[in-house]
Amino acid sequence: MIEASVTLQEVLIARERKSVRIKQLFVRYKVPIVAVKMNIPGPVKDHSLYRQGIEACLSAITDGLQMHQSSFIHKEVLHYPTGTELYLCINRDAKELKRIAVEIEEKHPIGRLFDIDVFEHEERSLSRNEMNLASRKCIICNDDAHQCGRTRKHSIEILVNTIKSRLVDYFGGGSIVPKL
Repeated sequence: MIEASVTLQEVLIARERKSVRIKQLFVRYKVPIVAVKMNIPGPVKDHSLYRQGIEACLSAITDGLQMHQSSFIHKEVLHYPTGTELYLCINRDAKELKRIAVEIEEKHPIGRLFDIDVFEHEERSLSRNEMNLASRKCIICNDDAHQCGRTRKHSIEILVNTIKSRLVDYFGGGSIVPKL
């Protein structure tokens, strides 16, 4: 797979595309939507390791749903230069789905790399804060992830290399980290 850089404009278009897709799914299925991407900083958003990460997240969500006697009624995985997007339509309480998502993000070996949003309405995803759940931790220093991101505490290069290293280790590639 050739790694291609994406522009800020492409990322903004992808956000709008996601919003439109979520609205379409709500109109069709009328149930909460789980939308998943990988937490990947920098200009390269599509890589075979990131796609494998989405598959690992799908597997974890499927397992989590089975533990709660649930399953999804619709699934789609879309590949774009701005990153792979996973959408699941699930006939279950959105707050329960958010708790499952947070548990995966916190306990799965590469869960910190997953960005799992749960939409209870087409315009809004549930936040950890409104559910009185702890904020996400930084993958590098374990401080508040949003604070590290806002202050640019860690370089993009360090973040991307850490992410790729964790993915390579998780998927059995040893210590070989692909070049940026």
